[in-house]
Amino acid sequence: MTDNMEKTNGMDKDNEKAQRKKNEDNEGMKYGKEYTVAIKLEGEDKVTTMELLRAIKEVCGEVVGCRMKGEKKYEITMRNERGKERLMDGLRIKDTRILASDINVKELVVSFMNLPVYVEDGVILSKLSSWGVTAISEIRRRVWPGTEVVDGTRFCKVKFTEKETSLPYSTRIETLEGAEYFRVIHDKQVRVCRMCIQPGHIVKDCPEFQCFKCGNQGHYARECDGEKERNFCGGCRKRLAECNWRGWG
Repeated sequence: MTDNMEKTNGMDKDNEKAQRKKNEDNEGMKYGKEYTVAIKLEGEDKVTTMELLRAIKEVCGEVVGCRMKGEKKYEITMRNERGKERLMDGLRIKDTRILASDINVKELVVSFMNLPVYVEDGVILSKLSSWGVTAISEIRRRVWPGTEVVDGTRFCKVKFTEKETSLPYSTRIETLEGAEYFRVIHDKQVRVCRMCIQPGHIVKDCPEFQCFKCGNQGHYARECDGEKERNFCGGCRKRLAECNWRGWG
């Protein structure tokens, strides 16, 4: 009887000590905004909040905060930077993709969809550089679920600037069958001009766009009519007043 009472008292003390430690840990826990990301679920499978939390914990580490923001949208706070970085890489639950993005608009994950697998990462880095933004993580390749077979999509974290806040919806890349346009996706994306990467107009209306035949805006060279073309030399394509080409006249 005495042995049982001592054993019970010992268990109670252990439970009390564990609870006290848990409370102390919770009091010192940091719910940092720097460890908080926006989560979006893409897929037809229904994923409950508890399934989401279990999957994130298993793959990325401890979750200390979860706020539902709408259908298939959450705000997740991780325990530390390592967990946040792992979550930013994305994961899957069944056939549903869990996409994480930094709430800080200047750092977003950009995806280049369905590229040929032989396209080198340098092509992507060159595109980003031409748009005035910088990749701040390595370029990763998405794989088919349960395999190591890449599906063509590439993604990386990109740092935007005060001027460049969105990227074009598509970009032209050379393939074995010729040039093709591929979808470019990131959060908070808006339509921008492919030439100057600014919103509010399309390429034809861009201040930087000019027909190389007549020098005017509003049309491509293939659409240029003869009246406008007469102002330019057919050999060197400079204005007649500037031309010194001897092959005409």
